[in-house]
Amino acid sequence: MAMTAEDADDPRLQNAVLRYNIVRQSPDKPSPNMFYIHPESGNIVTVISPTLLDRETLPTTQYELEIVAQDMKGRDVGLTGTATATITITDKNDHAPEFTHSLFPPEGSMVLPFGASSRWGAAVHVPGWPTWLSPDCFRS
Repeated sequence: MAMTAEDADDPRLQNAVLRYNIVRQSPDKPSPNMFYIHPESGNIVTVISPTLLDRETLPTTQYELEIVAQDMKGRDVGLTGTATATITITDKNDHAPEFTHSLFPPEGSMVLPFGASSRWGAAVHVPGWPTWLSPDCFRS
């Protein structure tokens, strides 16, 4: 992302030479200095570890930056203009899918209470499953 400001003063003089600065970041978590703006180009980049910039762990997905553009090459005597940049942290594909169970019985399998048996065999317990399944339901 890049911020752009214009100054109507004579572009050949320092009166029109701008410098950019971030004066506020909201919210300021997980770090108060998550972003950097190049003083001459206005390009904004992140400066924290990518592990801290994970959408699933951040307190919010939107950050507002108050940006000041100052003429006279950013000197204290320069005039300023202020704008707000809104940064939205988007998701990246950093989590693999997980099954809800490690074992799924085939359709039409028989469910029996613990200790019961059928003409096909006794029921067995499958860890992680709330039911008791016949061993036959796992045969091809």
